[in-house]
Amino acid sequence: MLSRYSRLRGTLQSYRQELEGRLATAVVNESQSPYVHMAVAMLREAEEFLEKNQIDEAWKCLFAAQRAEIPSLDKNEVEIKAAVLRREAEKLSSWRRHRIGRDSSDFTEFLRRKRSLQCHIQSGRS
Repeated sequence: MLSRYSRLRGTLQSYRQELEGRLATAVVNESQSPYVHMAVAMLREAEEFLEKNQIDEAWKCLFAAQRAEIPSLDKNEVEIKAAVLRREAEKLSSWRRHRIGRDSSDFTEFLRRKRSLQCHIQSGRS
């Protein structure tokens, strides 16, 4: 079994690669760029907490980075995030799994609305 530290380190490294790829495409789409930069900054904080062996704080920063990234996602990416949530729900106890299964379509819609609202706010600033 992986230690908490090793598991988190691997997760942070993987997410860094994902964000760097997104950042490369976000340069082309400037409306997405601020959200990706915010996620990168939060990921950096998570890595700093990990180096201090503050595992819980590092996880919290990682999750914050993932939330910050949401407005930069396109429709297909939102669907993928929702599918990942459903897969993760399979690992939970029955009542939690049932709740997430019931609410996952709401989650997908929530992500779509959040992205739409952020795009609307950005277009109003132009």
